[in-house]
Amino acid sequence: KAVVSTQSTGHEFLLETLQNSKSDVTLIAIGPLTNLHAVEKLSPGVLSKAKRIIIMGGCIKEEGNCPKTNLISEYNFGMDGNAAHCVLNASNNVVLFPLDVTNHVQFDMDQILARYCILVGSTLLKKS
Repeated sequence: KAVVSTQSTGHEFLLETLQNSKSDVTLIAIGPLTNLHAVEKLSPGVLSKAKRIIIMGGCIKEEGNCPKTNLISEYNFGMDGNAAHCVLNASNNVVLFPLDVTNHVQFDMDQILARYCILVGSTLLKKS
């Protein structure tokens, strides 16, 4: 079922979805966590309403890939470290895929989208 949003920004759409969804919401973050951080700042505790937050971010043993931190940090966490810290501490339902994993396991985004999401304009929606 398609969700129609009157909100104009990513974090406003996320906030509206998390607050009003009558079904489980799984968030998949494949970039810096700035919008998720903004949502949590606007409404503390709202990220804990997500069934799961899947994050591609961080690194364990691999060298980082973020020029902002001289390649010490992984890009998604290094570009907005405060956001990463906030989101990782906002929910007990975080699944983390660090750079170490993503350098060795290739995800085909078309397969992921076909299985789990519907694209409406520029908004991805979960298939029901």
